[in-house]
Amino acid sequence: MYEILENKQRMTRDEIRQKFDGKWIFLVDLEGELYSPFASAIPVVVADSPWDGYETGIYHEFRDNLDYNSYMHFSLLKDEWNVFGFSEVEYVK
Repeated sequence: MYEILENKQRMTRDEIRQKFDGKWIFLVDLEGELYSPFASAIPVVVADSPWDGYETGIYHEFRDNLDYNSYMHFSLLKDEWNVFGFSEVEYVK
């Protein structure tokens, strides 16, 4: 199951980790130093599994939105192992 967040607001990395523990999150408009983990971002989709709802085109909608300068997915799923952050790749437009 996935949810498109209605009240989109910038959150720090720690706030995202606390609020969405156990979830998979699609983030846009990341801020932080280049080649470092993001400092803050805007969560837009929260899901129980990676890319849940992909068939609806929602991720393309956010990815192609010119209002956002970057995007990435961020997994806090309990059964998914993030090795050295390789699943945390930021894409800049």
